[in-house]
Amino acid sequence: MEKDAFAQQLPVEKYTRNIENKSIFYVIRKEGDLTKPNFIVSYAWGNYRNDLVMTMFGRLMLLMVGLIVISWLPCLGIARYFTRPLVQMERHVGRMAERDWHEPISTSRKDEIGRLAKAIESMRQRLVRQDRAQQFFLQHTSHELKTPVMVIRSYAQSIQDGVYPKGTLNESVGVIMKEGERLRYRRPEIKWEMDLAPHTTLIGDQEQWKIALENMLDNQLRYAKSCIRIVVKSQSLDNENAVKGQTSLSKFCISNDGPLLDQAIADSLFEPFRSGGDGQFGLGLAIVKQIMDHHGMTVRAANQRDGVSFYIEPGKQTDKTSVPKVS
Repeated sequence: MEKDAFAQQLPVEKYTRNIENKSIFYVIRKEGDLTKPNFIVSYAWGNYRNDLVMTMFGRLMLLMVGLIVISWLPCLGIARYFTRPLVQMERHVGRMAERDWHEPISTSRKDEIGRLAKAIESMRQRLVRQDRAQQFFLQHTSHELKTPVMVIRSYAQSIQDGVYPKGTLNESVGVIMKEGERLRYRRPEIKWEMDLAPHTTLIGDQEQWKIALENMLDNQLRYAKSCIRIVVKSQSLDNENAVKGQTSLSKFCISNDGPLLDQAIADSLFEPFRSGGDGQFGLGLAIVKQIMDHHGMTVRAANQRDGVSFYIEPGKQTDKTSVPKVS
């Protein structure tokens, strides 16, 4: 160390020596003037460094364990804060799957979980409205059908037993026919205006087209004030087997002079159990849309200046060889 000190040129130098297979580390600091310098020597054995490193490592591990233990409780609280609403929403969705959707989902959160809860609540409200609509529809249908069906059943049972409530078979059957007609709309005051293209061929199933057109006409009779207009436009068939001069449907339009449609109602008019302007619910127009989709046609409703028009028009191409033609 003495030799290193006198030979040292810099103010501070670090040295390492081995003494009897042991490492010693020392630092020599040179102070004073150049003629009579003073030296300060600081040293430490190699095992002291190892002990210091192990001690620091142990304290670091202890500090990390302490931080983990201390932060575990806040982390647990935060996790419960985030997962509690998710668990509640899971339970609500499970009950909704079992048609128990009358308990609302309330939350004051503004984050993504809050938006998810609001979306589920909106879905729940729509399900409640649809359920009420279906219940109303069933109750209304049951009420409308109960009286004529009971009369028809009683008269049919009496005739089967050989008893004629009206005296004769024809008169008794006439009552059954009359009660059956109560299930249909009768509007003798309605004026019909028709512009029909001759020899028009409908591509598809005859019974389905019949059901679709009957439902469309029933809807017009329900809302028309005084007039119903039917326009059928056609185009020439390009089928090689088509009869010469025969045409296919290009557009079917049926209009009435009833009240105009609200835009919100018009957008969902062809969905099941949707209410019209008078609050009535039904499946007629929804069935029309399903039949038109099956036949590659489109159906829509639009307000006109003097009423409402319903259009049936060709949509995507269909395989004409797989469905029959209806003239």
